[in-house]
Amino acid sequence: MAEHGPSMKMTTLDNGIRIVTDTVPHAHSVAITAGFSVGSICETEENNGIAHLLEHMMFRGSEAASGDDLRDAFARWGGYLNASVGTDTTLYEAVVVPERTNDALRMIGGMLTNPTLTEESLALEKEIVQQESCLGCLDCSLTEAFFDCAFPDQSIVMPVIGAKESREAVTREDLYAFYAKHYVTQNLVIAIAGNIDAEAVIATISEAFSGLPDSAASPLPKFTYQGGELSFGATGEDGTFRLGFPTPALYTREGMAFELFNSALGGGQNSRLFRALREERGLVYDVSSSVSYHSNIALVCLVASGDSKRMKEIFDLTVDVMINAAHDMEEEEFGIARNMWTAYD
Repeated sequence: MAEHGPSMKMTTLDNGIRIVTDTVPHAHSVAITAGFSVGSICETEENNGIAHLLEHMMFRGSEAASGDDLRDAFARWGGYLNASVGTDTTLYEAVVVPERTNDALRMIGGMLTNPTLTEESLALEKEIVQQESCLGCLDCSLTEAFFDCAFPDQSIVMPVIGAKESREAVTREDLYAFYAKHYVTQNLVIAIAGNIDAEAVIATISEAFSGLPDSAASPLPKFTYQGGELSFGATGEDGTFRLGFPTPALYTREGMAFELFNSALGGGQNSRLFRALREERGLVYDVSSSVSYHSNIALVCLVASGDSKRMKEIFDLTVDVMINAAHDMEEEEFGIARNMWTAYD
C-alpha cells in the first residue's frame, strides 16, 4: 500500500484492482468512480461505438439488480449514478451519503460484474444512442476531420458514439466478447473520496468486484501524430479553425510545465488568446486552448471561431500570440494558471 498525503492511500488488491481512497472526515457525501481503461480507441471500424453502447447496457441491470433497482437505490441514498465513455476510459461515477458507501459499492460491483445484456435491452439502447448522436453537425465534422488528418488510418479517429451502421451491426455476442476482453481486474481503478472508513471500503470492493475476470486487458494501442493541413467549406458567416500539435506527457516535469503554459495561453477569460483576439480586437466570439490525452499521446488543440471572412487574420494573430507567449510569459500569468489548476484539482 502506498500513501500520498495524510488522507490518501493507494492499494492494489491481489487480483490487480487498484483502489484510491481519500478520507475526508467532515464531508457530507462520498464520491465513487470506477474506471476501466477502455474506450473508442479499442474499437474497429466494424464495431465502432461498442464501448459507449456497452456502458449504456450496464444500466439495464445485472443478475443482482434491475435497472429500476439501480435508479431507485441511488435516489434513496441521496445521490446519483452515471457514466461516460471517452477515447481511452469508461467511467462509472456515483455520489451517496456516507452511511450508504458500502451498499453503493456492492450495487456497482454487481452491476459491472454480472450484466444481463439482453436482446431486448440492446434494441432499446441502440434507439436511445441514435437519438443522442450528433454526428454530422459542424463541430463533430470538424473534430472528425481534425483527427483524420492528424492520425490517418489509426483508431484514435473513431468517434466515441460510433457510426450508425457499426452500432446497428453490434450483437449481444459482440457485447459479451468486448466486455470479457476489457472489463477485467487489472484494467480497473476505483477511487473513493469522502467521509469513509478506508479499510472497510477496501474490504467491500474486494468482495463486490470479485466476479470480474482476474486478468490483464489488452494494452491500449499506441499512436503516431502525423499532422497536416485540411480545410473544408460550410454555409454561413461563421468560421472555425483548429490548430493542434503533440505535447509532453502529463506526468513529466515538461508535461506539467506545458499544462501551466497552455492554461495561461488559452485556458480562460484571463488568458492571452481570449484577451488578444476577443477583448482587445473583437475578432472572435470564442477562443480556447486545451490539452487532451489519448493512450500514449498528449495533444493540444487551439480553437477559434469568428467571422469566416477574417479567418486568416484570426489564424495569424493566434500564431503570433502563441509564439510571443513562449518568449515573454510573465510570472504573474503562471501564478494565475497555478491558482486555476489548484482550484480545479
